[in-house]
Amino acid sequence: MKRNKGFKLVSVGMIGCMLLSMMFSTIIETAAQAEEGGFYPLLITEISPNIKGAEDYEYVELYNNTNQPLYLNDYEFLYRYTDGSDQDKKLTVEPAVIAPSETKVLWYNKSGKTIVDFENHYGVSDLQDHVISLGGEEFSGFSNGGNRGVVLLDGKGNEMLHASYTGDQAAEDLSVHYQYPTGDKEMVVYQAKQAPTPGSVEESQVPLSPQPLSNVAITHDALTTQSANEDMTITAGITAETELQQVSIVYQASQLEVPVELQMKKVEDPSEPYGGVYEGIISKENFAFSKEMTYYIKVETARYTKNHPIHSGEPFTIKIEEALKNEPPVITHEVPQPTGNQDVTISAEIKDDTGVQSAVLFYRQDEEMEPVSIPMEIEEGDVYTAVIPSKKLWSNKIVYTIEANDGKHSVTSEEYQINVDRPEIDSGKLPELLVTEVVPDSTNVNGADGYEFIEVYNTTDQAINFKDYKIQYRYPMDGPEADLIWSPQKEDVTIPSGQSMVFWIINSANQNETVADFNKNYGSALVENESIVKVESNGMSNSSSRGILVATNTGKEISIGNYNDQVGIDDTAANKGILYTYPTDGTQILRKISSATEPASPGNVLPGQVPADLIKVEEDSEPPSIEALHDFEKMKQTENIELIFDAEDNHLVKTVALFYKHESEENFRKVYLKEDFDDTFYHRKRWRYSLWKGNHKRCGRWSNTR
Repeated sequence: MKRNKGFKLVSVGMIGCMLLSMMFSTIIETAAQAEEGGFYPLLITEISPNIKGAEDYEYVELYNNTNQPLYLNDYEFLYRYTDGSDQDKKLTVEPAVIAPSETKVLWYNKSGKTIVDFENHYGVSDLQDHVISLGGEEFSGFSNGGNRGVVLLDGKGNEMLHASYTGDQAAEDLSVHYQYPTGDKEMVVYQAKQAPTPGSVEESQVPLSPQPLSNVAITHDALTTQSANEDMTITAGITAETELQQVSIVYQASQLEVPVELQMKKVEDPSEPYGGVYEGIISKENFAFSKEMTYYIKVETARYTKNHPIHSGEPFTIKIEEALKNEPPVITHEVPQPTGNQDVTISAEIKDDTGVQSAVLFYRQDEEMEPVSIPMEIEEGDVYTAVIPSKKLWSNKIVYTIEANDGKHSVTSEEYQINVDRPEIDSGKLPELLVTEVVPDSTNVNGADGYEFIEVYNTTDQAINFKDYKIQYRYPMDGPEADLIWSPQKEDVTIPSGQSMVFWIINSANQNETVADFNKNYGSALVENESIVKVESNGMSNSSSRGILVATNTGKEISIGNYNDQVGIDDTAANKGILYTYPTDGTQILRKISSATEPASPGNVLPGQVPADLIKVEEDSEPPSIEALHDFEKMKQTENIELIFDAEDNHLVKTVALFYKHESEENFRKVYLKEDFDDTFYHRKRWRYSLWKGNHKRCGRWSNTR
């Protein structure tokens, strides 16, 4: 037997007594199994996944297995990859009411066909009120190859049941029909590769009797008008045969983008054990600027949801009288003239007929950077103020806008600019090399950061050969003695005047990456050994406090940029730069101006990061001098040796290199000596074991360069 759209028995003609007895035995057995299985208000009774031709008529059939109308928008549907090849995809189903013992056909109508087209394709009629749309942003139809399914969730996201099919259970223009679950939430395949029957189910697919749900009656006098100047009160009388979980109003004023659900409270004791009089109050702020509002009453029990009106897609409509105009906010502002190294206070008069809900200052110190936001605080009257602390200022200009919002309108002012007088700087105290950008976190290559880099800028009017400098990686908690010294693969590399050099960190994972790969990752156009050099190291920490230094070979610190040095602030983000500007306090410590927000820009510095004028370097025509302060002619094998040198120059001694070899060695070894800041001399100790292991000579020569 079948149940059609109205679910009256279809005449099957005369059937022999034995056959009739067997049929009803099967039905009763199925119903008994169903009663043991659990509570399933909705059933998936058919999936038609494979349609000949353009596949315009795929569908899922649902059956209401209760004695009450159900609202499909109280449920969720998923498209499942039962072979685990992809994640579940959310399906969208047109809001609809499905009556007791009724079917609904969820049609995936990808080509915009008509219901007549659908009926003609399947040779059926009178489906107009029983077909609703099925879709989904990531859903493009059912797989013909199988291993797919449809999952039904309740309103809280709990899985209620699912129906699936394999590749050998479906074929062109043939459906998979399902039977009531027997306890594991999975619809049982009743018939595979059978003719589609949209809107009809066999008696043996569903229980003989629908599952009973307690009746809920809602009494309510619908509102038709409401003053915009008063809160709205909505009451409803509820009569129920079971305990209520929640009574609520679902409303949407024209000023709101999405519906709002407001829980109602019981205000009168019921005369019966369940139900009562419930009341909900909607604040006028939620509808005062609307001309109308829609709403419906929603009652939820443990197993059932009932709406009033019965179809939530056709709610009550209220006309809002004396709706407020709500004109946009008006911003009046004068550009301030800050003086000296002071905080910058920005004020504006903001007026609105319904009140300003928020005001925000957005400012930038470079037009290429993302704006920084500061909430503005209301002062006297309609004046709103925000303060930019002087310690945050690093550029000679501030570009800003003011944004005001009244709940309906958001207004942004014109763009203003303030010229900032930065403190005068003694160029003689500025570092010749600046760390301007550090990127410790980047796109991964083989499981490790593949494109970490350090950017160093030449502030002078002369090219600087980096052979006299090193990058030092500092662990602040361990002190300078624990610094790691990083040298580029090509030491003899020149940084042109007013330009930068990028030091690309090469670790064990990115050995095969090229500069072309680096440029592709950042959209840069750097040239190997001209504007970018490789540095072999294990890389930079993403989470711990670290320092990046440029120092001379003698250990003189030129500039240092710290990151992750403030508690609770993570300066790192993938492919985002940590930006620094030059110090103004006479130290070598750089000022951090941005972190984890700006896209990394290797080889490109912002104007505010570097001095406006290049530092003039005086011509150096005087060579450095070096003197050996140790005094020994003969050494005993039982003694250590310490070499001591005094190196001086009219400028800065950048490199002191000691070359030495043992008697048996052909080539000299080279080691850089660092200045001992206790006595300003350069020391090198050699222990007796290393000196006298074999026949060795004492050092052959030493040299130094600046």
